[in-house]
Amino acid sequence: MDSLLQDTFPELDPCIQSYIMGMLDDETTVEEFTSSDDLFELIGPFIMNGCSDVKEGKVMKLCGAMYDALNIPTSNTEQTILSAPIQISNMTIADNSQLSGNIWKATKGENSTIVNKQKLEKAEAKSREKAEKKLFMEANKKPPPKAIHNDSGTVQQAVNKKDQYLTAKSDIHINNFDLMYGEKKLIVDASLTINYGHRYGLVGRNGYGKSTLMNAMAKRELAVPPAVSMLLVAQEVEGTDTLAIASVLECHTELADLRRREKHAHEELAKDEHNEAASKELSEVFAKLGEIEADKAESQAATILSGLGFNTRMQGWQLKNSVVAGE
Repeated sequence: MDSLLQDTFPELDPCIQSYIMGMLDDETTVEEFTSSDDLFELIGPFIMNGCSDVKEGKVMKLCGAMYDALNIPTSNTEQTILSAPIQISNMTIADNSQLSGNIWKATKGENSTIVNKQKLEKAEAKSREKAEKKLFMEANKKPPPKAIHNDSGTVQQAVNKKDQYLTAKSDIHINNFDLMYGEKKLIVDASLTINYGHRYGLVGRNGYGKSTLMNAMAKRELAVPPAVSMLLVAQEVEGTDTLAIASVLECHTELADLRRREKHAHEELAKDEHNEAASKELSEVFAKLGEIEADKAESQAATILSGLGFNTRMQGWQLKNSVVAGE
């Protein structure tokens, strides 16, 4: 089934795929399925949120194939339908020979049912487990809203745990949140949707919470999916002679720290080429630079500037007019 899911939706995040397969490995969960609709109800939302532009019919078709692959046993007991109603009080027994095997005349120990104690205990344990699981799911269905206080405002929002499984290409849905600055209510019981691949402008009068909202999103005080990268551009910064593209690269703090360590190691080796500590440090830095793909940092910075409207010539401008600065 793992390959079936991967072949149908190859763009599905591996973490979501692993989580889905983990749920299907739970025998208790699978035993409760009566049709492919039950399977769709369980895994459908994860697939549709994890893939862009996916049709519900395609997910339903996959759930049908996966349900068949699970080979869930069904009851084949045939039911006998009486041709006419029977009244037991009118029934008579011709002779005592018909009483053989009759449960109403059986003595203690005769034709009695033998109960397997181990199976009974196992069934009771499974029943308790289902009840506890149901209580746990109910308790976590609607988590209480969280409140975050900081210098830029107070944020309160009900969090959906499914957001942690969304990919960088997913739409952003921020539901049921409040935004306050001190005791002033800026936004109350609001919802925000940002569709992947679109650009948005936020327009409003001064003091209505535009900057506070942007700060809350950039600091992830509002529940933005972890896979989505955030870059907040400051409204006002002091102009410098730094090139626009260099200013964006300075925001990559890990890269800047590695470059600093690399420069220091080279300086130490220039003083003593047999300095083992400096050689080891340089090797570690080079390995880390490879991990973060430092050679692609400049092209990624150029992509960010291009998204802000900077063409190739403008990316070489000096920041005399404070055109770009990242926080």
